[in-house]
Amino acid sequence: MNVWAIVPVKALNRAKSRLSGILTPPEREQLALRMLRYNLETVSESGLLSGVLVISRDVDVLRVAQGIKGVTTLQETGIPNLNDALTQARRLLVNWGADVDVDAILVLPADIPFIAEADLRAMLDMGLGQKTGTVVIAPDRHGQGTNAMLLHPPEVIDFSFGIGSYQRHQMAAKQNGAQVFSYQSEGLALDIDTPEDMLIWQDKLGIR
Repeated sequence: MNVWAIVPVKALNRAKSRLSGILTPPEREQLALRMLRYNLETVSESGLLSGVLVISRDVDVLRVAQGIKGVTTLQETGIPNLNDALTQARRLLVNWGADVDVDAILVLPADIPFIAEADLRAMLDMGLGQKTGTVVIAPDRHGQGTNAMLLHPPEVIDFSFGIGSYQRHQMAAKQNGAQVFSYQSEGLALDIDTPEDMLIWQDKLGIR
């Protein structure tokens, strides 16, 4: 089974803007890069995926990603928009042709600090163990957003990330006749967007 991860990354000068009250711009950029490196290394070293595609409009992000084994990069074009960026990345993977026939994609935002190999394996087992036409969604800790999503096949639904995306992705899967599964994981539930998220992260690391 040929499965690729897509990791979308904002431009560093726009990274973690909701943390501007507690972190300086350089600190926010370093936090974003720290999580990106950790996630890419975790995914690549797991050996569970055929490859990882990072899409970003930031050349520094792409340069960091290119230094990690097993990672391919794509320059984002057009107006900055997460769903459009993911569509660009998916289109590239799907259109690579018969030599690289991608069976499924796993969308992994770059700001999930506790992603683990066990989570990747569980989502793959859940989604690929069924007949084609499956969607596996890992919600955020509020049960509102989508923190990771497996699509099998890659174009089974459109992307609808943003507030309320967990419910929208579930509805889209059902409307398209796909099986939809929720993967509940403490490791995937936390994404770093707000000062409260930062406190939870620091508590878990014991660095407060």
